[in-house]
Amino acid sequence: MSDRELIGQMVMCGFTGLNSVPQEFKDFMAEYKLGNIILFSWNIETDEQTRKLTAILEENNPFPELPLIISTDVEGGSVRRYESWKPNISSAKTLYQRDDLEATFEQYQRIAERLTGDGINMNLAPVLDISKNQDSTFLGKRIFGKDPEKVSEHAVQAILGTQAGGALSVGKHYPGHGGTATDSHASTPVIDKGLSELLSYDLIPFKNAVDAGIDGMLVGHILFPNIDSEVSSVSYTFITEILREEFGFDGMVMSDDMRMGGITKHMSCGEAAVRFVEAGGDMVLIGKYIEKQKDVFESLYEALESGRLTRERLEESVYRIIRLKQKVAV
Repeated sequence: MSDRELIGQMVMCGFTGLNSVPQEFKDFMAEYKLGNIILFSWNIETDEQTRKLTAILEENNPFPELPLIISTDVEGGSVRRYESWKPNISSAKTLYQRDDLEATFEQYQRIAERLTGDGINMNLAPVLDISKNQDSTFLGKRIFGKDPEKVSEHAVQAILGTQAGGALSVGKHYPGHGGTATDSHASTPVIDKGLSELLSYDLIPFKNAVDAGIDGMLVGHILFPNIDSEVSSVSYTFITEILREEFGFDGMVMSDDMRMGGITKHMSCGEAAVRFVEAGGDMVLIGKYIEKQKDVFESLYEALESGRLTRERLEESVYRIIRLKQKVAV
């Protein structure tokens, strides 16, 4: 792979379009060798329409030796992307309260089967954040519950169900928003917990997800000043020392959307992308706005050319990403 092809495998982008892919985005895919796509509710309406859209994307895959990763977020409850689900899909909170592990597995398997049938091979779910009081976090019903072991049991079934349905499962939002009501879409949550407290509570579902063989982990934009001065999505401490080394995770690490206020209050999208990779991250998510997406690519090119990032470092990440692509290749 060329340097541009390597970097193209490390970025995931979205676009605005329902029945077609804008020519500007097709040109962008070709120029930057884009290997990964995220779809939002503005891209998804019906199964037939979504299948046509994902087929167009794959026709424009600039590196056809590997399939595109095409992702979306279907958690259940209000985060569902498709307007219609029959039977309905329950929120994580409802599944936790029902406490039927088989039902949790079956729901996530059914979600994955619909996604893969429509050309989507990655679900950014389940939510692994945990909170002793769901009213104190902006995630609300998206969180399973408060007991770390019970949350872990349901999360593991969600992961296994997703994989049984043929899709990749990416847990979120490591290291956890559960201790704050601040929405990281708008600003940076600050959580004054120490590492021992996180390890004994908040991080338990994430560790159990790793042990269960989750495919990827999405890192949120959260500041833990008692642990690190860096926001978690650009933190070597959280990504490499804790997730990689202490938890033993060798799957794909993805950033939360680099457009979010939780990181852009501190640095540009491009700088955040470079620092995320420096910290040990693999795939940069930038969901919208082509100029911001180009900034991410150009910043990564510049970092490689200057020696700030090495080709060896990029190859480590691309190896992890290729493993996932081979897993879902048809």
